[in-house]
Amino acid sequence: FAQGLTVFAAPGQQIVAGTIDGVTSVWRGYVYLVDVEGQNEDLREERKRLLEMVGRCQESLEDNARLQRLLDFREGHEDLSFLSARVVARDTSPYFRVLRVVLDSGAEEGVRPGMPVVTHRGVVGKVERVSGRYCDVMLLTDSRSRLSAVIAGKGVTGTVVGEGDGLSYAVSFHFPFQQVDLSADDLLVTTGHEQIFPKGLDVGRLVSGTVQPTGKHQEVSIVPAVDLG
Repeated sequence: FAQGLTVFAAPGQQIVAGTIDGVTSVWRGYVYLVDVEGQNEDLREERKRLLEMVGRCQESLEDNARLQRLLDFREGHEDLSFLSARVVARDTSPYFRVLRVVLDSGAEEGVRPGMPVVTHRGVVGKVERVSGRYCDVMLLTDSRSRLSAVIAGKGVTGTVVGEGDGLSYAVSFHFPFQQVDLSADDLLVTTGHEQIFPKGLDVGRLVSGTVQPTGKHQEVSIVPAVDLG
């Protein structure tokens, strides 16, 4: 009887066992998927953290490169005395062009109106006003700005004049009528004639070699060496 009952119950036991195994398998799969999702979330957080670290490292590399260029610039002009300063404020036009900047150096550091303001790339402008620990800078693009410059290698001397329209950072170079072959990217450097900017600092490059006659002189557009944005 017992043997017959075992034979009779065997198929049912197999079905139940199979059902239990199937449920267990599904449950394990669910637990596994939940665990995978948790791991994915951890990986996403780790990726975010690593990207932030890469960003900070990139900023540090750029800062180090910029400081190295400034150091090289100072070492290349050992005849000059430099005072470091940072931009702490700026005025912009309705077209989002920077019109004026304020530096964190003033009378206490010996800053005076008329002092030249430069970076390792070239001319920025000159100090217009000094107030306490700060100073206002008239940019090269200001309509009141005038600067004596020469086209390097061409011997053409003239005046760099700010456009001051708030639309772009282009300025113009005015020079006497003469026959000269100009090209795009010709470099302008300071002459030192006005006793403000030292001789040989980069001012900008010609936009093109096209010259426009204007009254008693000729003029050509240039792009400042320093990105005033």
